[in-house]
Amino acid sequence: MAYDPNSTADRTSLAGSLHSMLSAAGFARLEGHGEDVYQYKCIGGTEILVYSSIVSGMVRGDGEDAIRVCAVYRRKDGGVKGLFKDTRVNRTGEEAKIVDRTKDRMRNAYTAVRDHWKAGKLCHRCNAPLFLAKSGNMVCAETCWVKQ
Repeated sequence: MAYDPNSTADRTSLAGSLHSMLSAAGFARLEGHGEDVYQYKCIGGTEILVYSSIVSGMVRGDGEDAIRVCAVYRRKDGGVKGLFKDTRVNRTGEEAKIVDRTKDRMRNAYTAVRDHWKAGKLCHRCNAPLFLAKSGNMVCAETCWVKQ
């Protein structure tokens, strides 16, 4: 049966399914956000974040937001630098397929992080990951050249 974004029962059910899948995958819910954000800590300060669109136990209503998955690097000074983002997960179709698409985006993010480290895309000074700047250059996520 198709997910109905106008149905409170469907929105609550989808929120429960997403929460169960994320918890089973080892993600922890972060506090202090307007929506439930889930985090999975990876290698070397990298994290996968899932912006679930869950607020107060149910996903947001029709057209209000989509589920987003990204990978970030948490710098030593507490700042965050984006490393990877995937296409959003629209909450359309069947509930199980929405959860599956979210899981696929999580796998894509994990693979991107893993491949980034395997490929050695790391700063030669501080071993932080490199990211693609707007200039088109690969830049250290820790900005270690500034801290000299």
